[in-house]
Amino acid sequence: MASPIDTARAVLHHAGIELGEETEAGMREWLRRAPSNHSKPRRYDLAIFGFDPHVLRAQFARYTDRFGVELEWHGSNGSWV
Repeated sequence: MASPIDTARAVLHHAGIELGEETEAGMREWLRRAPSNHSKPRRYDLAIFGFDPHVLRAQFARYTDRFGVELEWHGSNGSWV
C-alpha cells in the first residue's frame, strides 16, 4: 500500500469518523517501527484457513461479477482465489 495513512483516513472518513492527530501519530510510529515486508511478497493459501477456492468463487460470484473483481491464479496449488 503506497500510503497507508491516507488509506486509513479515507476509510474512516467514509464511516463518518475523522482521523485524529494522536491516532495518526500512533499509526505513523507503528509504521516507522514495523519491519518492512517489501522485499518478500506474501503468499496466502485459502486451504490453510479451511476454505475451498471453488466453493468461495461460487458463493461470491454475484459480487465478483457485479464489481469486476479479478481473480488471482495460484499455479502452485492450481486454484483461483
